[in-house]
Amino acid sequence: MRDLVVAVNAAGMSDHPIFDQLRALHLFPSTSLERRHVALRNNEGHIRPCRRTGNKRAAVLRGHDLLLLALYRITYPKATAAEINAFLYRANYGSMTFRFF
Repeated sequence: MRDLVVAVNAAGMSDHPIFDQLRALHLFPSTSLERRHVALRNNEGHIRPCRRTGNKRAAVLRGHDLLLLALYRITYPKATAAEINAFLYRANYGSMTFRFF
């Protein structure tokens, strides 16, 4: 359906009365959804569904912290979240960039 919506928009047929009737019957996506699909194609280069994260990557565990987390999870697979937080805090003691959660 996404491909069809973008193709209809590219052909300039979005405001055709047939599509208005289909929208009224809820058989064709709304104009706001059409604009979002076109914006997604223009910004990202695709129209695939995106995760509902705002398309922002995680900023907390990156680089060295992520490696430490992986090693700790391998060593202690049944560790609780509190134990993992304590380990990461001890590993980053004094670091101003580390955010403790």
